[in-house]
Amino acid sequence: MSIWPTKPLRVALCGLLLFIIGCSNSAPTISKPPEITITSAHPVLKSITSYDEFTGRTEAVGMVEVRSRATGYLNKVAFVDGTEVKKGDLLFEIDPRPFVAEVDRTQAKLSSDEAKLRELTAEYARNKALHDRRAVSLEELQQSEAARDVAAANINGTKAEIAKAKLDLEFSRVVAPVSGRISRAEVREGNLISAQASGSAVLTTIVPQSPIYVYFDVDERRLIEHLKQISSKNLPPERIKEANMPVDLGLSNSSNFSFHGSIDFADNQVNASTGTMKIRAVFENPKRLLTPGMFARVRIPEQAPHQAVLIPDMAILTDQNLKYVWVVDSSGSVSRRTIKLGQVTQGLREVASGLKAEDEIVIIGIQKVREGAKVSTKLVTFDDLGQVVQGDSAKQQASNKAAEPTVNHQATPPSAPAK
Repeated sequence: MSIWPTKPLRVALCGLLLFIIGCSNSAPTISKPPEITITSAHPVLKSITSYDEFTGRTEAVGMVEVRSRATGYLNKVAFVDGTEVKKGDLLFEIDPRPFVAEVDRTQAKLSSDEAKLRELTAEYARNKALHDRRAVSLEELQQSEAARDVAAANINGTKAEIAKAKLDLEFSRVVAPVSGRISRAEVREGNLISAQASGSAVLTTIVPQSPIYVYFDVDERRLIEHLKQISSKNLPPERIKEANMPVDLGLSNSSNFSFHGSIDFADNQVNASTGTMKIRAVFENPKRLLTPGMFARVRIPEQAPHQAVLIPDMAILTDQNLKYVWVVDSSGSVSRRTIKLGQVTQGLREVASGLKAEDEIVIIGIQKVREGAKVSTKLVTFDDLGQVVQGDSAKQQASNKAAEPTVNHQATPPSAPAK
């Protein structure tokens, strides 16, 4: 016999149960969404100078390959690899004894030739006197005169030999032809150094350290703009060095452009395959921080400064290839604003279009907001490095929208909102 009630009774029990559950639930309450609090700021309106930026490589003003002009065994290497040397410093010393002996031999030969010339000169004088008394024939007189002249010519030849021997002796001391940083020695003591007519072996190389060149390519469009600057100074393009166009240089380990130089050369044609022209700038290198072959970032300033709207990078978002920021209107609603970015200036990003100085943008709490959301704002300012600093009250900031924000260099970390 089944323990379950009959079907009508089961239906009645289920209905009663549903009624009890429905009575126990109270009417649902509609809760308000939590208030969104964000940190906002106004862009900085500042006069800046725009720059055209390029990439290039540093190059030595001139690398010198040191070779020997004398043949002999190497006695001494007189420098330390990798150090700086000055023009005229001794680098290598070849055994000088064969050259000293050659100088002595030629000087002795000169003494012999001078004695021979004195003898032949006296002989010519005797023959001339005898010829005047018709005791010597004209032929004998001419022979003695010719012998005297040959002896005089031999003296001149011997003097040339002495000069060459002394020059070879001087060449046995290989000195630095220019000042700069020297490479390692390719030969060591005891090796035979050969001064071959077709070019002797390279003993080492020297690279001048200051000044230093930087070569970079300028595209055709920007080249035309800079040529206009040169023509405004009544100078032809080939006299670009006289235009004294300033150039700033930065290295790969820093965002700063701490080296300052000028353009001193432009190539004579545009490369048709790349649409660029080779430009050279020269920089002083007193601290030896620049080395030939380094990657370099080069920027050339535009002719006149302009007013720019600047914001910190923390406020910028990316949607595929578009850049945008969240803007808070007067009613506290958030909307998306697409912007076009310019260059970086002292830690702040220039907004080329899409934003005004009186706009209020979200800088902290970006992940909380959505299109059309209502927010409660805390107005702050930021310094020249894009760091958030303590701002005035919201009421005071609203009354000062038209004024340029005051830069405060006591910055708080950007990850924490200003109190």
